[in-house]
Order: sequence, then C-alpha cells, then structure tokens
Amino acid sequence: MGDALRQSTGEKMKGYLASLSSTRYTAVLSGSLITAILQSSAVVCVMVVGFVSSGLMTLQSSLGILLGAGIGTTVTSHMVSVDITIYTMYGITVGFGMLTFGKTKRIQQWGTGLLGLGLVFFGLDVMSKALTPLRSYPPFISMLVSMSDPVLAILVCCIFTALIQSSTASVGIVIVLASQDLLNLKAAMYLIMGANIGTGVTPLLAAWSNSSATSLGGNREGQRVALANLIFKLGGLILVPILPLLLPLLKQTADELPRQIAIGHTLLNVVITFMFLPFLKQVGNLCYRMLPERKSVSIEVP
Repeated sequence: MGDALRQSTGEKMKGYLASLSSTRYTAVLSGSLITAILQSSAVVCVMVVGFVSSGLMTLQSSLGILLGAGIGTTVTSHMVSVDITIYTMYGITVGFGMLTFGKTKRIQQWGTGLLGLGLVFFGLDVMSKALTPLRSYPPFISMLVSMSDPVLAILVCCIFTALIQSSTASVGIVIVLASQDLLNLKAAMYLIMGANIGTGVTPLLAAWSNSSATSLGGNREGQRVALANLIFKLGGLILVPILPLLLPLLKQTADELPRQIAIGHTLLNVVITFMFLPFLKQVGNLCYRMLPERKSVSIEVP
C-alpha cells in the first residue's frame, strides 16, 4: 500500500519535501501531511534517508520531517479506533476496480493503495471477531496481564514492530485487543511506545543496506538521518516514569478505550516533537559525533 502511494506521488513528493523543509516548522508540517497520505512513517523516513544520501536534502533539514512523520502516522490509529467497517468493503471494491480497469498507471497505483488500505481495516475487523473467544482463555489473559510491565511490553512490541516493519500494524493490533477488553490503557500505551521505537529500525536497515553498496561504508549522511530518527523514538521513553500519572488525564479525552489509545499515540509523538524541535541542531551535531566521516585508506602498490 505504501509503495503504491509512494509511486503514484513520485517526483512531486520529492519536490514537496525539498521545498517545505526550509524551516523546522514547515518541515514538521510537511512530514505530518505526507505521512498521513502514505500511511507509513517508515516509508517516509526511508525516502528521506535516500534523499539525504543522494544530496537532495541536508541532515538538518530532514530532522523536522522525521518528527512530523511520527505525528502523521497516528492518523491511521484514529481511523482504526472508530468503527468504519461498513466503509471497508466500499474501499476494497473501488480500489480493485481502479487497479483492474484503470487506464493509466497513476490510477492503478492509487487503486492499489486504496485496496491495501481497505484490506488492512478488513483484516483488523476479522481479527477483532476472532479474538472474542480469547477473553475467557486464562493463558492468553495471563500473557496480556504481563504487558503491564513497562520493560517487557516495550521490548516485546519493539521487536515485533521491527520484524514486521510496520508500526501501523502493531498499533492496529493493540487497538483491536483493547476493543475486546483484553488490554487496559496502561499496557496499551507501553506497547505503543514499543511500536514507536520499533519503527525506527526500518530506516536503519535502509541506510546501512544502501551504504553496503558503496565504498568506505557508504554515505554517512543517510546513516545519520536513520540514527537521528531512532534518537527521536527513544526520546519517548522519558514518559515511562510519569505515564501512570498521565493516565487519568488521558481517560478524560474520550469515552471509548480505543479512542483513548489513538489519542495517546498522537500525544506521545506530539510530546516527542516539542521536546526535540528546539534542539535539532544539537541532535544533528550528536549524530555527526556518533558517526564521523570515515577516513580513506590509500594502499600503495609496489
């Protein structure tokens, strides 16, 4: 779905990112909007890694986009948290029609994206119904109760998200479990934090796999972008000690638990953005110190 939308936007997306990243505020805004369209912060971050590696964007101008991507990806959480099952089949039908009968490549790509989005929500609805019997299954309940331990919950969801390379899917599963009363708000928010960190692994893989094809470990700028993205995600851990104090406030934001989780997901990334936004230059300098330029080694041939 993300690949199809990225292909359909193509060169225009590159132009938008380059022109709207002139200031940190416009960079955050553009990162949020583009991620909301593509429905994947990992895709946007990988795109930014590629832009910086190829010299189309500087490290400093990319940092605001990374923060905005974290906010933009929470749009899907809000969509999952409300019951839109009735519209899911319409999306699948229209997307399939555009993909099958579309006369242009652009229409087919948008059809693929719409079809993929519809299938995601359809799959989550099926999963929600399938999980109903587990409400009375003691081993499964015991496992979910253990998710109230922040270290375990964050670690498990971080690894799971890194493996499937999609925080959207992880957050969707968390919301589905909560909608079946299998998770409480505290455990759900710890899992959301883990998913937030796990999604930072995909840009790291992209940066280092891209670098493996070039000399001396490749383009360090792209690696620094991926590192900065991971630093931003890890910054959310600052809320772990005070989360129990924030839960009563979060419960006041909505009546339904899935909506509370979606709002908490957004607030988490908003806090991360405001926390790092004044210090983007310092984060960039830290990445330069952690990943300095590698010196070339000349070999003399006798």
